[in-house]
Parts: sequence; C-alpha cells; structure tokens
Amino acid sequence: MKNNTWQLQEAKSKFSQLVEDAINKEPQIVTKHGDMVTRRW
Repeated sequence: MKNNTWQLQEAKSKFSQLVEDAINKEPQIVTKHGDMVTRRW
C-alpha cells in the first residue's frame, strides 16, 4: 500500500496526521474494503 493510502479505520484514528499529510505532502486516499472512498488534497 502506498504511503498516501489509508484504510478507513486508520484514517479515523489518525485523522490529524492524515490532514497534515494532505496539506504538506501529497493527496491522501482513504479506502474501505480496498475500494477508494475519498481523496483529499
């Protein structure tokens, strides 16, 4: 899995880090059961 891809449960528990990465690095992708559900940049 790429560094910018998060499983939904992990994205929920580490939301602040996901937002920081989206702001400072690259678009972040959230997946649910392996399917992309959102991408934020």
